[in-house]
Amino acid sequence: MGCMNPICCAHKLKIFLVDDSGIVRQRLASMLVQVGSVEVVGMADDPDTALESLVATHANVLMLDPHLTAGSGLNMIGAVKCKHLPVVMIVLTNHSNAAFRTACLSAGADYFFDKTTEYEQARAVIESLARHASLSRTQSD
Repeated sequence: MGCMNPICCAHKLKIFLVDDSGIVRQRLASMLVQVGSVEVVGMADDPDTALESLVATHANVLMLDPHLTAGSGLNMIGAVKCKHLPVVMIVLTNHSNAAFRTACLSAGADYFFDKTTEYEQARAVIESLARHASLSRTQSD
């Protein structure tokens, strides 16, 4: 029987990024690899490509901006939940009004952060998840 917690079985925190801006994806990737015990395993700018790649890369964290030019990231959150993929979903967006925050969390997102004002909180969550992955690895070695 496999591990149901997507983080506890990880040797490194594997993150998949979805954002329609290539510059934003690169900046996020640069920030994330500085955390340590983190690997960015893929990036996409549309939900269809992202969903296929998310499965193929065995990512355990999905960080996405649901406002995409090609498709709906909100629908992607629902699809990940429906497929029961073992990933922690973190929304990082500039569109952070209360109704949209509620919609994303109701669809299945685990965390929701505003890119402008809550960037450090998002990083802190990644650091915490990475520490947990690292601790689990050393305990199982």
